[in-house]
Amino acid sequence: MQEPTPVEQLDALWSQEGRLATLAAVMMAYARTLGPVGHGSTEPVTPDTRDGRHRREDSLSDNRENHPDLVHVRADDDDNAASILACAEALEAALCSEDFDFELALAELSTRRAHLILLEQAGMHVAEGVDTGLVTLLDDPSLYDTALMLICQDSLGLLVAEWGRVTEGLLTLVEVHQLDAAGLALAQHLQAALQGQMVLSATRDALPCQMPAGVVSAGALAEELGLQVPDLPWSVDPWPLTDIATALASAGPMLNALGGGDGNGAMLRQAVENLFDATAKGEGAPFGRAVEEGLGQSFAVALERVLAVNKVLDRWEKPAFVPGALTAEQHGLVQGALARARALLELVGEGEAG
Repeated sequence: MQEPTPVEQLDALWSQEGRLATLAAVMMAYARTLGPVGHGSTEPVTPDTRDGRHRREDSLSDNRENHPDLVHVRADDDDNAASILACAEALEAALCSEDFDFELALAELSTRRAHLILLEQAGMHVAEGVDTGLVTLLDDPSLYDTALMLICQDSLGLLVAEWGRVTEGLLTLVEVHQLDAAGLALAQHLQAALQGQMVLSATRDALPCQMPAGVVSAGALAEELGLQVPDLPWSVDPWPLTDIATALASAGPMLNALGGGDGNGAMLRQAVENLFDATAKGEGAPFGRAVEEGLGQSFAVALERVLAVNKVLDRWEKPAFVPGALTAEQHGLVQGALARARALLELVGEGEAG
């Protein structure tokens, strides 16, 4: 079976089905964090683990005082904790079943009721022996924001991978032309590409989950999903969204310089402006469809431009007329750019492998 293209992968992430699948994954991850010890741990409950749990709860005491309306997960009763874990496992089994019907939930995705439909379809509302406390905890709008961050993380991952091809292509061209003036111009593009790759990677790695209603479980939820733990809910100050928009906007000039822009880069600039506008309007928590559309459009345009740059580099030819040979100073600049690029790419490779 043919591997899907980056564009197809991105489309799948932002499709209705992709967004619902991500929401279901977040719900299952959150449910797992509500088991014994209240932090997703399946280890036996012992005095040591209880002490650790209380220490983590103490570290969040200020947050609880500032948000008295939040639901707090406690596992003081071992039987209740085990019951919650059993319900979490039942929910995961239902959502992972090949026979599970997602159609009703898809229809309610835009109304932010899809999570309730998923719970109902999984039989978590009336089934005998089901701990309704788990259902109450999973009726949490913040899960939509966390799902949005997961989709953005995967989208940035696709973009970083293709951007890495740009960097590697430029590195190869600079190595080939390091003794002539073409190499000097390419080295400048290489520096810009490296900076862009680092910005996108850092943005991806810094994305947080949204603070869940069961605030004690924030750390465990973030760990389950490979996201960061937020200091506070970011509904009012949506810095993850503005960070993404800023990172994508910063890519425009380099893409245009390498021939990956649409004229003056109007499409990417407009897509990012739409994202900024949707974020600034603040559709509440969770963020609404306008923000999702702004993100999806921005990623789609950015990925299209990066792919266009890769095509340009694949068929790049040295200009017919190139100024004279490099001076010693210019040659030193090219060698310095090559050394920095190799060192940074080696670090990136080690980080990805780790």
